[in-house]
Amino acid sequence: MASKAVHMADEAAPVERRAARRVPTPISCVSIHRVMGEPREAILRDLSIYGCRIEGDRPRKPGASVQLSLDGSDPVAARVVWRDGAMMGCRFDTPIDRSLLRAIVLKLV
Repeated sequence: MASKAVHMADEAAPVERRAARRVPTPISCVSIHRVMGEPREAILRDLSIYGCRIEGDRPRKPGASVQLSLDGSDPVAARVVWRDGAMMGCRFDTPIDRSLLRAIVLKLV
């Protein structure tokens, strides 16, 4: 019995690697633009000043450069860092302004 307790204590807990807290945004819409491509609508699932998680019918591959229109803002340059099915995670090339993050979150409340 003691060995089982020791084994469980040795297991590492998952580590959160995000630089900023993500805010859930389950109903907001975002437009995804590829370079020289038509914009696609997608659902913005969560957002921080450094990146976001998006769900759409045509997620881009990791490493792809995209332009995201968030809440009618000027396009924000980002890079896809992961993809899982219809979901993709993007990291903004430059962090978005906190006032834009606040405006999106307050619009959803």
